[in-house]
Amino acid sequence: MFNWLISLFRPKRPEHPKFYGEIKNTELKEILRTTCNTNLIFLSDMDYKLTSKEEIERFLFSDRTDGYVYRKEYYNCDDFSFRLMGNLSIPGWAELAFGIAWSFKHAFNIFLDKDKKVWIIEPQNDRISPIESVKRSDTSGMYYPVRMVIM
Repeated sequence: MFNWLISLFRPKRPEHPKFYGEIKNTELKEILRTTCNTNLIFLSDMDYKLTSKEEIERFLFSDRTDGYVYRKEYYNCDDFSFRLMGNLSIPGWAELAFGIAWSFKHAFNIFLDKDKKVWIIEPQNDRISPIESVKRSDTSGMYYPVRMVIM
């Protein structure tokens, strides 16, 4: 009876991203292994689709993960990264080369774009950084991935 009212407040799913190709899990694993210098990589699928950084930014604009409040040991960095990954697990977006990564200090998200460039996302504020800048500027090791899951 009130479905029209509920639909007014329900967030809309973002339109499907534009895809710019696919990548096999073997190639994806090799890119991540050499770029991040780790073998602790779990890939759940055989093939992944590639999109642009701009398409990920479009998704992040409509996503509300960054609106939650950090609470130590209750809703912390791993919860933010799992929520963002879960929000991307909707039809049309789920098959992207996108996942969760951990450093020795922090959990965040990671993805591979259409140019096969690795990007880091801080799900608490939606900031996207190329892995190269993290390697150069992150002396604390906060965003240097040592293990990751791409689903």
